[in-house]
Amino acid sequence: LGAKVNYASVFAYLVSISVGLQVVAFVTLGPLADYEHHCKSLLKWSTAVGSLMLALVAFCDNVPWELPGALFVIGNVAFGISTVFYNGYLPKITTPESYDRVGTKGVALGFLGGQVCLFLMFGPLLGIPEDEHCLLGLSIGIGMTGLWWAFFGALSLRGLPDVEGLKWPEGESLFTFGPKEVWKTITHIRSELPETGKFLLAYFVFSDGNSTIVDTVLVFASEELCMTFDDTITLLIIVEMFSAIGAFAGERIVRAKLVSTKGMVTINIGVISLLPLLGHPSLPIFSSEYLETFFIAAIVFGLNNGSMSALTRSLYTRFIPKGKEHEYFGFFEITDKGTSWLGPLIVGIVVDATGSLRLGFFSVFFFMVIGGLLLWRVDVDKGARTVG
Repeated sequence: LGAKVNYASVFAYLVSISVGLQVVAFVTLGPLADYEHHCKSLLKWSTAVGSLMLALVAFCDNVPWELPGALFVIGNVAFGISTVFYNGYLPKITTPESYDRVGTKGVALGFLGGQVCLFLMFGPLLGIPEDEHCLLGLSIGIGMTGLWWAFFGALSLRGLPDVEGLKWPEGESLFTFGPKEVWKTITHIRSELPETGKFLLAYFVFSDGNSTIVDTVLVFASEELCMTFDDTITLLIIVEMFSAIGAFAGERIVRAKLVSTKGMVTINIGVISLLPLLGHPSLPIFSSEYLETFFIAAIVFGLNNGSMSALTRSLYTRFIPKGKEHEYFGFFEITDKGTSWLGPLIVGIVVDATGSLRLGFFSVFFFMVIGGLLLWRVDVDKGARTVG
């Protein structure tokens, strides 16, 4: 359209486009997974498409940015919908007493796998001058990440049970059934499951803030702190490692009854909100002269991000009616990835309007605080009793 946009805002806009398309995928495909044997096959296809998009990035050296941008959008949509099918298995193959333990183990192993993948794919580039490895090494590393996803996805699917769902209603179309079921569920939540609705509203706000931090922090580190490629990869590995530790630590704290699951998640939200707050232009805490403070912040973020990611999912299972796991996890992802366009969009607008990535990053603070306050109002016991 002829308008100039900041490099940092381009990525934010791509994220917004991809998560907008995720909403369509969640509404259309999410409810289907609760019927017949659709769940496992849908998980297979979404894994195949997502990993293929990443693998194709390996061939995107010296091409117009629109091509890898399109691959990113499609891959992110596939990743989001695959998460719906994956999460929906939790209440189907476990019991309420083991939600926290099993859910935490899955999230923690995911973070550990991400750490190993990062090291294997990008570790060989560490120490090499950036003008030598350039974009070719990065694109190959991202492409190999797609192969990693495909290999371990296929390996996991081999041992995953093919859980039988509800009987498919006669005369229903695959294309219109999902939206109709979603509308019924929205009506049911509003009239019969108020605590589920309150939880989803809270999750919509604080998950949007958290995902926006994850999506923009690398741009912030590069643009504002002048971090090198080596520093950036080290930062990612630190976050993944301490997220795994945080997932186990959070579950242990809850199991020891030192705090409730909801209380632990609220604490995590409060601590994470400090990261964008400390990035405000008036605070010289994060700067290229004091990179060690940003690495310390990454450790703190990782610990709380891991705990929040694991416990939020297991907490939500208490609000789901039996037999509707995937449909309700579709809502869970809509309020997470499917509506996480808002945070990046606001960051992009603030950056374009002010020219300051720090102010854009700071805006995320309000998402975390408001989301934490909304979560505190949710009555977990009442919500669990309502769904039986």
